[in-house]
Amino acid sequence: MVGRIEAWAGGIIVAGGAILCTVWASGAWRTCCWVVAALALLSAVIESVLVIPVAVRNFRVEIVPGGVLVYRGAVFRSVDHIPGSKITLVRRQAGPLLQHLCVAKCVLFTPAREVSLLPMSDMDVERLMQLGADDV
Repeated sequence: MVGRIEAWAGGIIVAGGAILCTVWASGAWRTCCWVVAALALLSAVIESVLVIPVAVRNFRVEIVPGGVLVYRGAVFRSVDHIPGSKITLVRRQAGPLLQHLCVAKCVLFTPAREVSLLPMSDMDVERLMQLGADDV
């Protein structure tokens, strides 16, 4: 649900900007602006109908004794292993929309990188938060 909202918001913003450019553009540039607007909306439709459901279906987080395994990918699938001893901070991100849907995003910080996870249930985020608190 959240991914679809983000896809549509991005498509509408780009399409709106392209339509706004038609005010100042003339001739062939005006046609290009309309094409960009149409492609932005088409891209939002394709992303929300085809890509996001597959990505959500393939997204999984497992807490294992050695750390956290993150499975993800719509087209190119990958498995990410984050050692529990390397996790320095676990941040919970939940705006008004995510709170209304009873989900939250989670970001795992290690010395080398940060790993952003898709929105998960509050209970799963709490389990990850405890993992970060135990290792600090």
